[in-house]
Amino acid sequence: LMDECDVLLHPLRSELNFPVGPKEPLDLSTPRAHRWGLPMHLFDAFFPDSLEDATKGKASVILPKLEAEIQKGYAGKQLQRSPHLVLLQVPFYEKNIR
Repeated sequence: LMDECDVLLHPLRSELNFPVGPKEPLDLSTPRAHRWGLPMHLFDAFFPDSLEDATKGKASVILPKLEAEIQKGYAGKQLQRSPHLVLLQVPFYEKNIR
């Protein structure tokens, strides 16, 4: 539905501010709407609903490991912090995070 948030949020370039073409309703009940399931699942890792969610089950093992790998990536210049988490080296992801 939306990509490139820097373009979407730019007040002079965004089509959100200057819509082009006819309006079409968004049907979020189709199988294609499931594309939001994965990103929302990934957000849950970084923004759990509660401390209890972050410390139960596999999350209590996986999240500290993920955090350690992300810190290693920053230190080794494999990941970039600014403007957000950016993967710079695909082999690092394949070997350490995936």
